[in-house]
Amino acid sequence: MQWNFKHQKPSIEMVNTTCYLFIDRWFLTHSLPKSSIMGLEEMLKTVNDLDIKDKRVLVRVDFNVPIDENGEILDDFRIRSAIPTIQYLIDNGAKQVVLMSHLDPWKNAAEKDPKLKMDNVAAALSDLINQDVAKVDDCVDVELPDSKLVLLENLRFHKEEKKNDAGFAKRLAKYG
Repeated sequence: MQWNFKHQKPSIEMVNTTCYLFIDRWFLTHSLPKSSIMGLEEMLKTVNDLDIKDKRVLVRVDFNVPIDENGEILDDFRIRSAIPTIQYLIDNGAKQVVLMSHLDPWKNAAEKDPKLKMDNVAAALSDLINQDVAKVDDCVDVELPDSKLVLLENLRFHKEEKKNDAGFAKRLAKYG
C-alpha cells in the first residue's frame, strides 16, 4: 500500500482572539474520505491572507531538529523550512515575530535537559536568516525583549505542553 501525502499550506487556527500559524504540517490524505478534503483549501486562510502590519505574530514552528549527545544540531532542514514564512512576516511589516517550538528528538528526554535548550536553534536561525534572534529563557511568564525576532525556550520544559493544557495555551497566547 502506498501512502499519499499532501503538503498543506500554512494554516491558521483561531483560539479566542489569538492566531496560531502552523507551518509545514503534513496532511495524510489516504486516511480521510475524499469529501472531507474537497474545498479544504478554500476554507483555510494562509499567512498571505492576514493583516500583520505593525502586529506581534506568534508562530508555532517545527524546530524539533536532530541533535547529538552534546546538543549540536545535526540537520537544520526544519529550521530552513520555516524561513520563508518568517521572512514573509518580517518583510510585510510584522512589529515582532515570536517563535515557539519544542525540542525533544529522543521523546521523553529528561525534563529541562540543558542539551534541549533552544540556544543552538536560535544561533542556527540567526546565521541562516542573517538577522539577530533574541532567545528568552522560558516560554511563559517572561517579558519579551524589544527585538524583531524572538525565540521562546523549549515548550517541552513544561509538562503542560504535551498534555495540550488550555491554561498553558492561554499563557502562551499572550505573546501573540
